[in-house]
Amino acid sequence: MWECKVYKICPFKEAKICGHGKYPLIRSYHEDSSKGEKPECYVAHTLLTYKHLMDIVQRYINVITKRFLVLDPITLTREDISSLKKAVESSLIFSIVHHDIGKLTENYQHYKKNKYIKWIRHEIISAYIIYHSLMNHFLNKIEESLSFFVEPMVNVFTAAVYLHHEAFWLWKGYLELRVPTLDYFLSVLHNLDVVFLDNADKIIRALGEYLKIEIPAVTYNRISGNEIAYTLGSVFNYLDGSPNSVVFRAIVSSILHPLIISDNMASEEGRS
Repeated sequence: MWECKVYKICPFKEAKICGHGKYPLIRSYHEDSSKGEKPECYVAHTLLTYKHLMDIVQRYINVITKRFLVLDPITLTREDISSLKKAVESSLIFSIVHHDIGKLTENYQHYKKNKYIKWIRHEIISAYIIYHSLMNHFLNKIEESLSFFVEPMVNVFTAAVYLHHEAFWLWKGYLELRVPTLDYFLSVLHNLDVVFLDNADKIIRALGEYLKIEIPAVTYNRISGNEIAYTLGSVFNYLDGSPNSVVFRAIVSSILHPLIISDNMASEEGRS
């Protein structure tokens, strides 16, 4: 019998998607019981990731902000820098909390049961959602004086979410991950569709409201693989083709560190 670690605080503890006392109905990963692995719920993992992130997040805000300032160190006022710092903080929290949002799909949850559904690495889908959510957010809310930072900020946070399992996949031999290209994304995603769970939007909105953070821009049920490929291809073309590519990589690294720490700590607690 599976016991949820966050059952008492979970916004879904009375809902149909709660598997407490039985089995996670929306899984965070596909455990191998023969190896002693224990199941984990997506919602529980998200809540635990947020908890561990909030314990460490302030250590990283200044570092990431300073690395963004390398891109435009002269023209900003103190007020602008303060606003940039707030934008970095909200983007970091948003991106890390939703780094696994690609798991709220048929492609991740049910690919073993449905021969018409093809498995797609969840971080590819998550990165696509993060890109459009942050772009939508910044285009509507960021100060005009910071408009220069919209494109680099959206792209580096997208890249960090895409790369958060980079070490694992490199260990598995997928060396293309180090410098992903449009051709690589098309080879993986061509003629595939991403199909979101029927209750994905409800879960996403409830988590956003419960944690009091931005709600991702997920208003669709299906996304074509080609659309995801062209979006992520443009992200890495922008980052790797820029004169500031070294700076961008430093920023991505600064985002990955708290992401991986909070993700790993949440997994360790949730699967114990």
